Amino acid sequence: MMRSISPLAATLALALGCGGEALLDVPVIESEIVSTSEVMTQIDASRTYWSLASQVEPESLIVALWRADLLVSRAWQPLDDRCENPIGPRFTVELRQADPRILEYHFETGPGFLECSTTLEQFTVSE
Repeated sequence: MMRSISPLAATLALALGCGGEALLDVPVIESEIVSTSEVMTQIDASRTYWSLASQVEPESLIVALWRADLLVSRAWQPLDDRCENPIGPRFTVELRQADPRILEYHFETGPGFLECSTTLEQFTVSE
């Protein structure tokens, strides 16, 4: 498992002279490669939303949602597409609690097409 801080958080730390105060508002994001079948048995569809954007920078988007008080607990970036449909698998987040405000950020409810992928990069988010 790899522990990382988003590029946005690193930039903020440098801009503030590494005072550390800005980092208190940035979550810790860990990533690992997992199988989709493993995730689909654990996912809570009532708190899960998929992005309408075809490409995103996962860590930056997680931080942006966090700052909008949409607290992501886990997120997934599909690494392949076996369905080959026009929409394809998309970046998907699971919030700590269901929140319809995320729809304003171009997300749709549910796991979307995650099952079209066999392998995911999973991001686990904590304070």
